[in-house]
Amino acid sequence: MAKAIKIKAGNASIDMSGELAAITEDLVNKLLPETRRELDKELSRIEKEARDRWLVREENSKNSRDKLYVEMAITPNFELIGIVGNKAEYAWAIKVGGDAQKTRLSEGKRLSNELLFKPVKKSSDKIASTLADEITKQIK
Repeated sequence: MAKAIKIKAGNASIDMSGELAAITEDLVNKLLPETRRELDKELSRIEKEARDRWLVREENSKNSRDKLYVEMAITPNFELIGIVGNKAEYAWAIKVGGDAQKTRLSEGKRLSNELLFKPVKKSSDKIASTLADEITKQIK
């Protein structure tokens, strides 16, 4: 399912509703339909894998796994961006310990870096290629 597009400037974001949301969705879907689909697909895949492999303490868990999120936003400069993250304030600091949950993550690595940042970085070339192909088709 396609993610709703927000307006984002710096650290502030606005959820659009009604006619503005419909216009923005329609514009993006007409100008960059393949890029939108690819971005949506990759972000959803990264979120699912992160959710499946996110480490959870056996006791006193604050449930950071359920604070994973994916967003799509458009900036004031009309840049379409995809965001995957974790709303838990401490998520960036979680380090991998023993692998009792069989996540195949290396001990001592930061969980968010391994499950969020690196996969997004790896997918960025694929998304950029889709965008370039789509723009090239439109120019022709």
